[in-house]
Amino acid sequence: MRRSGRVLWAVGPLQWRTDFGGQTPLAAAGFDAFLSRRTGDGTLVWEQRLTRSDVQAHGVSLDAQGRAWVSGHFKESLTVGATTLRSQGKSDVWFGAFSGDGHLLAARSFGGTSSEYGYAIAVSPRGGVVLSGQFDAPLHVCGRTLASAGGSDAFRVRVTLPLDGEH
Repeated sequence: MRRSGRVLWAVGPLQWRTDFGGQTPLAAAGFDAFLSRRTGDGTLVWEQRLTRSDVQAHGVSLDAQGRAWVSGHFKESLTVGATTLRSQGKSDVWFGAFSGDGHLLAARSFGGTSSEYGYAIAVSPRGGVVLSGQFDAPLHVCGRTLASAGGSDAFRVRVTLPLDGEH
């Protein structure tokens, strides 16, 4: 959950039919994820479900333009808006930027041949995005490969992502 001025953003896992106070309760089809935005007094502005079996959203961070950056992980494939991400292994990390009204601006994923999990995201003052999480086999991100020391390892990477109208 992240509060910006008078706005509250929340992301998280969604496994059962859940009523966040919208017009229609969100129904999960396995492990889905949700995003929601509320005013400072708690009034729901919008909510949406990111659907596909085994998709999770864990982190949210806001940039200076009011966009919400979300991170998580998924198995097989994840469709958000018109963008479909495909896993390279068992599960991959995904991250995306959403406008204040909930529209996807951009989304990307990265991973390896095993299981990678995205747990946290932060926007840097210079405009980059920092992601952290866990991996247990070679992790391929931004043209580089991080080697695992065996077992579960932590990662922290800084990525840049052009958004609509940016180069």
